[in-house]
Amino acid sequence: MNSKLRTANSTSHIFRSEAVSRLILHQVHTPIATTLLTSSGYIYIEQRVSIISLAAGDLERSIAFYESLGWTRSFEAAEGIAFFQIGGLAFSLYPRNLMARDIGIAAEGSGFSGVALAHNTRSREDVDAVLKEAEQAGGSIVRAAAEQFWGGYAGCFADLDGHLWEIS
Repeated sequence: MNSKLRTANSTSHIFRSEAVSRLILHQVHTPIATTLLTSSGYIYIEQRVSIISLAAGDLERSIAFYESLGWTRSFEAAEGIAFFQIGGLAFSLYPRNLMARDIGIAAEGSGFSGVALAHNTRSREDVDAVLKEAEQAGGSIVRAAAEQFWGGYAGCFADLDGHLWEIS
């Protein structure tokens, strides 16, 4: 596949030649807006995340865990799902079996999912405090806080459903 990259001011184009079709990836106006041009027209793809949803084995227990960390539900009237506003995103807890059904996959599974959430603090002391708070709320420390190869200080915990959080 041949690829050429051309940049002009705030607009960049990537041209790819393929036997069947030609795709043009075009960044427009702002660095957070991206469109994909296909033979059928533009499909708008924004470079952002709106909601992070975690599967919960026991929804009420998971809600209590995050609330014990000081989080406040943003919409308590929702049945069968919990929402927390975290800056410009929504964070939700959703029953594992229902999330799997909605996605169309089996709810069973174990091992490393390849995903970790991260929370940056303001100091080393805050890293230690957050990890301690998570452990006291029922989470498990996966990696104790320590100096990292990249120069920071971080540790990891798993919430009640095994979702990993890196605290740095």
